Amino acid sequence: MLHALDSGKLRERLLLALALVPAAVLAPRFIGQIPLSHDHATHVFKAWHFWTELVPSGRLRGWSHFWGFGSPADELVPCGGELWVGLFRLLTLGQLSWLRTYAVAFAGLMFFSAYSSYRFGRHFFGPAVGVIAAWLTLLDPGQMLEGGWEWHTEWGVWPVTLAACFLELGLVRLERVLSSDSAREIAAAGAFVALALITHQVTLVAFALTVPLLCVARRFGTERSRGPALLRLVGALAFGACLSGFFLVPFFSHTADTGDFGWLNQPPGVVLERLLTGETFQNFAPALHYLGLLGIALGLAGRTRGGRFFALAALSCVLFASDVLVRTLHLERVLPSLVKLEVNRLLLVGKLFWFPLVGYALTECARVAKRVLEGIGLRPLVARAVLVGCFAVPLAFPSVTRPLVRNLRRPVSGAAALPDWASFERLATWSKEIRRTTKDHYRIAYELWRGNHLPTLMPVFDQTLLYKAGT
Repeated sequence: MLHALDSGKLRERLLLALALVPAAVLAPRFIGQIPLSHDHATHVFKAWHFWTELVPSGRLRGWSHFWGFGSPADELVPCGGELWVGLFRLLTLGQLSWLRTYAVAFAGLMFFSAYSSYRFGRHFFGPAVGVIAAWLTLLDPGQMLEGGWEWHTEWGVWPVTLAACFLELGLVRLERVLSSDSAREIAAAGAFVALALITHQVTLVAFALTVPLLCVARRFGTERSRGPALLRLVGALAFGACLSGFFLVPFFSHTADTGDFGWLNQPPGVVLERLLTGETFQNFAPALHYLGLLGIALGLAGRTRGGRFFALAALSCVLFASDVLVRTLHLERVLPSLVKLEVNRLLLVGKLFWFPLVGYALTECARVAKRVLEGIGLRPLVARAVLVGCFAVPLAFPSVTRPLVRNLRRPVSGAAALPDWASFERLATWSKEIRRTTKDHYRIAYELWRGNHLPTLMPVFDQTLLYKAGT
């Protein structure tokens, strides 16, 4: 028995290591070339500001004079990204520059993203699905608002990806809460819910959408909840809300002050058409899209632990990433804040379920094919060899492999790729000296073009207040 236990642990570790392979390939690139395009500069500033201005004054949020003529720092946008970078600041004992610390933190995100995707897929479908989900997550080219390389690396909106990691781990824990009355599970679930909420506000919508579906799927599935399961689930969510209350309370109190700059996306008819023609996600291989649809069909028809939940969640995210809430149901009359949502971001959440469904479809097809091959007299070893060959054939088609390997060849937009970096360095040297030699109160105004946030990085170098004059 001890030998079997050791073998099981070894197999688990080998599968986890396999899931982390894409992260191990990608991470060194961010160490060598620090990503600074678009939002990256702002995230470096926010991490520096959080750990040098807010934390020393005993605050996790609050008024800051560094931007504009002052702003409520980390009240409309949470501080989870700053905490993540700060964690690596602590782990490196503050011996690295802020830029280098940021690069290490971003590389660490690649490993954490692969790990959370693996745990998410493994918990509901098994380790093979977890490995496939991790690989697809790391190799996803992505596009605007939909996650993937284009979104978290090129545009630098990686806190959404980090929040998605906590969302996945939170859903795993919440599912356990439905089966166990352990106080430890309830506390762990609440902690992951809180981490997701204080990392990006999109998880508010994601939890509101997926948690009821988790309950529905379990109610009509083979898994049965023990005792007052719903009460435990509500308790875990309430605990998470309390832990993140320092952000949620000011966030909701300030929503009326924010602009209605939401994105309604396309009508449901167009969304359905794109779903059936394999075009739901941008830069996504059609083969993977249809495998996801097969996984949805198998999930709805089967009796697996997570099949119904994942199928319902994936379809719901695709549906609500349309204008159905506003232009069809007119729910903005009841919830005016709906017009502030960029509903396209739900496609990012949908991918969290789509990738494991792809793995589920592949493993189910492999299981059926293996049974057929063994039924016609092939030995198990030969049958497995034939299956590996059959599943490797699609990799020969560029339409399948090109979107996936694009990230492995794509350059990271660091300082060398920024046309203004030389000017930035000259200005930083000058302004740092001015700041050192005067005690006057002043700020530097910058004129930017849309999407260029490089000047927001300047306070990290010169500790000088800034003002965005226009574009």
